[in-house]
Amino acid sequence: MCGAKIESFGAPPQGALVSHTTVWVNPTGTPFKLGLARVECGAQTLCIVDGEIGSDPDEAIVLVAKGGVYHAIAR
Repeated sequence: MCGAKIESFGAPPQGALVSHTTVWVNPTGTPFKLGLARVECGAQTLCIVDGEIGSDPDEAIVLVAKGGVYHAIAR
């Protein structure tokens, strides 16, 4: 629910990249990849996609927290 208290829980960082796109227009002026990742327990989150990601809709990734933002890295 929008505006609800955010709760964190422990989940293994392994999962799959469900979808991704390139954000071309943003305040930094540098394009970046934004993705939707699903971890093995079923939770989903938005993340920055680091490195090269293939076109497989369920590419295996690991989520890593960097500066309070999740980054997806191909396994």
